[in-house]
Amino acid sequence: MKTSTSTTKPINKIPFTLYRRKTATTNPGVFYVQFKTPNSKRYYTTAKSTGTTNKTEAMMTAWQWYSNGNIPDRINAKISTNHSRQLETVITALKNGDFKQNELEQIMKTLEQVYSIKGGVIPDTSASIKIKDYFTEFWDPAKSPYLKEQRMSGKQMHNGHIKMMQQIITNFWIPKFGEREIGSFTKKELQEWLWNMKESQFEIGQKDKKMAPLSHSYLNRIVSAGLRAFKYAYENKFIFNDCFTGFTYLQLNAKRRKIITREQAKTLFHRDWTHKGAKLGNQVAMLTGLRLGEILALKLCDLGDDKIYIRHNYAVHDGLKCPKNGKERSVPANPELLNALRKQAKTNPYKQGDQGFIFWSSTQPNKPFDNKIWREQLKQELKKIGVKDYNDITFHSWRHFFSTYIEPYLNHSDLQKVTGHLTEKMLEHYADHQNDVALQKVNKVVEDVLLPLSGFEE
Repeated sequence: MKTSTSTTKPINKIPFTLYRRKTATTNPGVFYVQFKTPNSKRYYTTAKSTGTTNKTEAMMTAWQWYSNGNIPDRINAKISTNHSRQLETVITALKNGDFKQNELEQIMKTLEQVYSIKGGVIPDTSASIKIKDYFTEFWDPAKSPYLKEQRMSGKQMHNGHIKMMQQIITNFWIPKFGEREIGSFTKKELQEWLWNMKESQFEIGQKDKKMAPLSHSYLNRIVSAGLRAFKYAYENKFIFNDCFTGFTYLQLNAKRRKIITREQAKTLFHRDWTHKGAKLGNQVAMLTGLRLGEILALKLCDLGDDKIYIRHNYAVHDGLKCPKNGKERSVPANPELLNALRKQAKTNPYKQGDQGFIFWSSTQPNKPFDNKIWREQLKQELKKIGVKDYNDITFHSWRHFFSTYIEPYLNHSDLQKVTGHLTEKMLEHYADHQNDVALQKVNKVVEDVLLPLSGFEE
């Protein structure tokens, strides 16, 4: 009689693993369960507490979770949901950089579609303020916290500089980025904008407009006007993206300022000018190396016996202010120049005594002469005497002319004392009598080298 054999179906492996977690005490640990992931035989889910130290109860709980497909994060006195575990998983993955580029794009797209978060900026926060609003207020002296802090700390900016920053914001930042949120920028984006502007041409000129590239110096200034605002926003936690640290600016390509020859200067001043005041202003610049604003600021009280005291500088938007380096100084002046300046001061009609401007305004008693006429007259007179590149000569060229032609006869420190190119350390180093000696040396060279060119000796 044959004995029949029957085959039994193999029992499937348990779809989870159970273990007791050790404790620091002698009490038995709670059982934890890990389930196999659906699409893999090798990987298990994060361990879940069954909330019991009894193995049989833990096994029953695990089978119940498995059958219902409802696996909780944890079981204890605290309420927990799958949502909190999922959130923790996503945040951890973001911190660890686990997402690929296409996955990040999906996340950002979802944030934009569901929560209207664009460029990582959350609506109705400080980072969502528009560039046109934030930058306009940032450079508004009446509203800007930044400018107020600068004034309080003694680092007040001149109104002329602020006006220039406002023009840059209006002409460049707002047309390009006005509707963007301040928290949506990256350094790479701004860096590329600077590179693109370097290769572009812009409409320049007031009267004769033309298309031409902007100087590297001005392009750097354009970007800096915005980066300064971004830095302030970042330091005050208005935004959380650093788009300014390590920014690379363009190498400066400033051209060496052109000057005329000594022979051309002699021809220029040994003839009558259409505007006598403009001629005297240019003569002062040639013989002293003073800046335009320093000449405009001169009053009768600034004229000494053999020198001119430089106590102020004048700017259209600021009025009278300290000299450029913040220190008063004096420059040598020969009798012919001083006499011409005193004669000009006597024509001042406002009866202000020695406090009246030497080069006075014909319309406002508390302002000096309009310097535009000086610059225009200089170019016209240069053109008359046949200087081909007269458009490249500016009023500031006299400062370079002065330094260039007297420098060979002086040591560098003597020249610095007169031109005002002094560091604070150097100013403290030299005593007053040493400065007087330097002025005498400079005066001697000016009389020998430049005075014969001025037309005063006639």
